[in-house]
Amino acid sequence: MQTISVQISDFRDALKRSFHAKLKNPVPVLEYVKIATGSIIATDLDMTTVIPLDMSGNWEDGILLPLRHVEALLRGQRGEMTITRGDGPADCAILTIGTTRWEVPSLPTSNFPAIPARLPASVEVHGEALATLIRRTIIALPKITESRYSLMAVLLQATSNRLELSASDGCRLSIASTTESVGELDTLIAPSALRWLARFAVKDTVKIGADAKYQCFSTPRGTLFSRVVPGRFPGTNKVLTESRQNPIIVCADPGHIVAALRQVATCTDERSGCVTWVLDGKLTLSASGIDMGSAKAEVDAEITWPAGRDLWTNGFNMHYTEDFLTRLGTEMPILRFSSESMEAAHFSIPGWEYIVMPMKI
Repeated sequence: MQTISVQISDFRDALKRSFHAKLKNPVPVLEYVKIATGSIIATDLDMTTVIPLDMSGNWEDGILLPLRHVEALLRGQRGEMTITRGDGPADCAILTIGTTRWEVPSLPTSNFPAIPARLPASVEVHGEALATLIRRTIIALPKITESRYSLMAVLLQATSNRLELSASDGCRLSIASTTESVGELDTLIAPSALRWLARFAVKDTVKIGADAKYQCFSTPRGTLFSRVVPGRFPGTNKVLTESRQNPIIVCADPGHIVAALRQVATCTDERSGCVTWVLDGKLTLSASGIDMGSAKAEVDAEITWPAGRDLWTNGFNMHYTEDFLTRLGTEMPILRFSSESMEAAHFSIPGWEYIVMPMKI
């Protein structure tokens, strides 16, 4: 009879870092995790995590445990746990903590999907720098409820010592970069993989490799395999070039702009969230709605005009602009408003460019 012993705190931490689908999966085996020698493996076929786990005993074949069932059993437990395969005709596992013994359902390990092969690393980046890029780009991903087509993925491009993440929902574009990386790579990453990295890989160096099917993100505390998102990321050069042409440059405190946005927000149209920006020697934000009336707020600003312009007005979704301005910390952004045909808002700080397309007003 094969038996392994693990510390419950280590086991619980490894389960927490294991990826699993939040909703009940129609494939029963995907609701299980595989306990193999030295690791816990979980998958939903698109993402797979292999989390190292200290244990005594050797289990070559491993055993499958129902993840949510085991999580519930371990709640509030401490000390050491032993896991033994049951002797009966039905597949089961026996968990023993002190004098308490649980018998939980299991499945044949042959039913569990194969793990993708580990890929050689093409890029290395510190997890904290990567997490910052992720937080700055995933805000521009399309919402699941949106009906129009857009690519639900983030583009990772690494060249020499520069790593760049880009995301767009068709109305805005967010590009974040760092020079704290080594290697070259070009691949489309699923948002769920990035959220896992931003949560669990912050303290580690992340080694990234990819082929045509999978990406491999390796850290000392776990390895994540993610299926490559098919598709092609839209070109960004034209948008970046046009948003920089003859810009109107505004210097204003982002905290004051956010406060003004929230003051007029009660009068915005609920569906569009449009706030009108007017530059005429000062920055004025205004909004109006059929049922809510209108509101206007002024913000102190220094405005640098291109030749021949002294008035500019356009509408932007307040949530899109607020997403950038509330994530700056103490950094002072450069606010550019294109005076050419596109008339986009181009916000930037070192390592982050954020472009919002205008709305009809």
